[in-house]
Amino acid sequence: MKVILAGVAHRKGISKKNGNPFDMKQAVILQQIENAASANYCCQAFGLEGVTLPVLDDVDLTQFSGIRFPVTCDLELTTQFRGSTTISKVVGFSNIKPLVA
Repeated sequence: MKVILAGVAHRKGISKKNGNPFDMKQAVILQQIENAASANYCCQAFGLEGVTLPVLDDVDLTQFSGIRFPVTCDLELTTQFRGSTTISKVVGFSNIKPLVA
């Protein structure tokens, strides 16, 4: 899936709320904002919005060290099932190219 990648992050620490440790990797992609309308809601949209996707633990994010964002790249995704919910996770990045020189 070809995307505009705004950034990646590896966050870990101890939760202030419950004291539990956390360790997560995330990718932020930019996608077109969609117009939407219903009886109780209306969204007239222009431009892009950021969407955060989880990244599998074994993906090495250091490949982005020294790269100027945003970039275009191909994302490889997998789908994980949690009960009746599906979650898309990034398993790889390829064809990474700077969007701005």
